[in-house]
Amino acid sequence: MKKLVRECEHRLKSAASRQVSLPNIGSLLCSFVSNVEQKKRKGMNGPLDRAFQNEAIEQCDVEVARMFYTGGLSFRLARNSHYRNSYLRASTLPGYVPPGYNALRTTLLQQKNRHIEGCLQPIKSTWSTKGVSVCSDGRFKEVTEGLEQMVISPNWSLYKEDDVGKARAVKEKILDEYFWDEIDYILSFTASIYEMIRMADTDKPSLHLVYEWWDTIIEKVKTAIYRKEHKQLHEQSNFFDVVYHIIVERWTKSSTPFHCLAHSLNLKLYSPKWLQEDPSHVAPCQDAEITRERKKCLNKYFLDDRARRDINV
Repeated sequence: MKKLVRECEHRLKSAASRQVSLPNIGSLLCSFVSNVEQKKRKGMNGPLDRAFQNEAIEQCDVEVARMFYTGGLSFRLARNSHYRNSYLRASTLPGYVPPGYNALRTTLLQQKNRHIEGCLQPIKSTWSTKGVSVCSDGRFKEVTEGLEQMVISPNWSLYKEDDVGKARAVKEKILDEYFWDEIDYILSFTASIYEMIRMADTDKPSLHLVYEWWDTIIEKVKTAIYRKEHKQLHEQSNFFDVVYHIIVERWTKSSTPFHCLAHSLNLKLYSPKWLQEDPSHVAPCQDAEITRERKKCLNKYFLDDRARRDINV
C-alpha cells in the first residue's frame, strides 16, 4: 500500500504544471535590475543603459503576454482602458504587489458591488412606485441614433479586427431602416405587456386588476398587429393567432382562481358607467369563467357548505 501511495505521489508531482522559462533576452538583465538604484542616481543616458532598459521592457512584455496565454484571457482585455491604467498606476508605486486571489474575489469585489449599488440607488428607489420601464418611444430613437453613430465613426475599425465579416453584417443591419421598422413594430405590440409588468411590479395593491389587464393586453396587441397588417379587426390574422395563443398559454400557466375572485370584488366592474363604455363589458357575476374560478377559490378556502352559502348570499 505504501508503495502504491509513493507511486501516486510521484505521478502527481510529474503531472504538476511546471514553470516555462521566458525567452532568453540576455544575462545582463539581472545585473541591471540589481543596480537599478545606482543607475537612477547617475542617469540612464548611455547606450548600454538604454540597451538594458529595452531588454527590461521586452522582458516585462513577455511576462504580461504569458499571463494572457496561461490564464486564458481574451485579447480584448488589452483594449480595456483599466488594463493600461492599472499598469501606469502601478509603475508609480515602487514595491507594489497586485491583489491576490482572495482579495479579488472577496474584499475588492464587495467594495465594487457597494459602489455600483450606491450609483444605482437613486434609480432603484423609484421602482416601488414607477416600476421598471423598457426602451421605447424617445429612448428607442436615441438608442438607434447612438448605434448608427457608432458604426459610422472611425473607431468602428477597432472592432473589425477580430471578424471582418461579422462586423460588416452588424453595420449593414444597424444602418438598415427596414430592420429598425421591424424592431419598432415588435415594440408596438409588446409595449402593453411590459406596461402591465411594470404596473404589477409595485407595492400598490393590484391583484384585483390583473384579470382586467390581461383582457386589455389582448385588445392592444390585436390593434397593433392589425394596424401593421392593414386589416379590419374582424378579419383573420395568422400572426395574431400565434401571439394570442402564447398570451393565453402564459395566462393559463400563471393565473390562479384567486385572481378571478379578486376581480369579482372590484366594484368598478358593476357600475353602469363601466358597463356602458363598451358592449363587450360584462359584470363579473355574469361572466361564466369568473364565476367558475371564483367557486373554485371559495371551495378551497371554505370547506363548510353553510359558510359558502352565506358568502355567496
